[in-house]
Amino acid sequence: MRPCGCCSRPASGNEHYISHIVDMRAVEFGTAEDLHGIQCAIGTLETLRLYEKLQKITPDREKALSFVKSFSYDDWVAQLRAFLGRGAESMITLEEKEGKYDPIAHEARLEIVCAQWEKIMEIIKQELPAASQVEKLLDLIGAPKTLDEIGVDGKLLPQIFKATKDIRDKYVLSRFAWDLGVLEELLEK
Repeated sequence: MRPCGCCSRPASGNEHYISHIVDMRAVEFGTAEDLHGIQCAIGTLETLRLYEKLQKITPDREKALSFVKSFSYDDWVAQLRAFLGRGAESMITLEEKEGKYDPIAHEARLEIVCAQWEKIMEIIKQELPAASQVEKLLDLIGAPKTLDEIGVDGKLLPQIFKATKDIRDKYVLSRFAWDLGVLEELLEK
């Protein structure tokens, strides 16, 4: 029995979803994977780096609306299927229920994000450690810090991160960046 009826679901975000995508590819294609905790540690470091990049962005409503207007869900579904194989099907089914790619739903979320931008950035600054702090901790315990170190092609990180927005009905960084129309921008080196 869980205390207070709570569950751990709200505690997992992009760091766990990166691990899930690595696992899904391993099951489908026999690619490398490692322990969930190790993959999550790498995911945490990568996600924190993306949050740091996000903090340098100013939301642009027109840019975001233009991005969504040009987004092809059919093309995205094809990419998901090619990247994840059968694992993509549950994500595609979830989208049929969620409708997060609906332009009207997107615009409503975007309005909230733009109106609350300063507050959101303040929470991010207060609550998240610097990527450099996590990197030092991983160095201290001798843990891997990159996907390449665990045998996963690090060049796949952008595609892995993009796929994370479709795993569950949860508003994580990848969805946030998609809503802002800056997902590709965040993933550039």
